[in-house]
Amino acid sequence: MNHIWELMKITFQTFAFMVTDLRYILIMALVFIFVYRQYAKILQYEQGFFSLKRINPLMETVTSLVYGIGGGMLATMLFILLGVSISDAGVAYLWLAAILLMLINQRFLCFAYAGSLVSLMALITGFPQIHVATLMALVAILHLVESLLILVNGYHNASPMFFKHKSGKVVGGFALR
Repeated sequence: MNHIWELMKITFQTFAFMVTDLRYILIMALVFIFVYRQYAKILQYEQGFFSLKRINPLMETVTSLVYGIGGGMLATMLFILLGVSISDAGVAYLWLAAILLMLINQRFLCFAYAGSLVSLMALITGFPQIHVATLMALVAILHLVESLLILVNGYHNASPMFFKHKSGKVVGGFALR
């Protein structure tokens, strides 16, 4: 039990350092603006198609920020608990690969795809010099936390949608955002 408290203490200390560093504050502000704009687009879509104003973009952004910080703290605890060193994982290569994949198709913006490509490249060519197992552990933890966030909050504010089925019929559904 003492190890859990020590783990939580380290996580909260790291969080305190993060929120007092100007670089992280600027990154958080940019992410906040980006997420707010996404929720504002959802609001415009729903108002245009359904004459609905179901969400408040600012409240949704704050909620997402709180859940994101909680997920980040959980991921940090898992990194520490499992001994995953971010410096050995090649995070910069992971981001670069993810952005390049996104330029091909937005659906490819996924750390699993990017991590797989970077890992294969490292195993086949020896470049980049990364620890492949650490990179895969990083990707696995991020996906685990993402799945938990979807489980906890993913169903809130699903947007109504209409799709044209292969048979030609129009069917209703919901888009999880």
